[in-house]
Amino acid sequence: MKKKVLFVLVATIGLTAAFVSCKEDTNDGLTSIITNYTECSDAQKKVVLEPSMTYNVIGNTLFINRENIWRNCFTDSITISSNIQNGVLNIQEIEPINVYNCICQRNLSYNISNIPQGNFTVIIQPGFDTLYIHIP
Repeated sequence: MKKKVLFVLVATIGLTAAFVSCKEDTNDGLTSIITNYTECSDAQKKVVLEPSMTYNVIGNTLFINRENIWRNCFTDSITISSNIQNGVLNIQEIEPINVYNCICQRNLSYNISNIPQGNFTVIIQPGFDTLYIHIP
């Protein structure tokens, strides 16, 4: 009986692992690279600056520079996730879960490459900032 239960358990784990490893890649072949993510300083916590964003498209790469965006104080990393659905390039700036009740303004720069040719609406979350780009 123990061998049968163990076999079912091992088979279930193996099939689950096979299913997960065959799961379709959701980033559509896009590559994200973070080039700058500043730390909070005491001055940044005391002075509120207007958030801003600039971007540039070179070839099949979108370069994004965001300044004075509100993020968690005690987070030392961020992940950029992106995918394309129905002509929309969705970008998510994901921070680790933070239990502290503190935010400050930071600067963040990154690029998304391997974007296919076409016209895209770009939505950046959090904040739902929207861009319109053309990839030649």
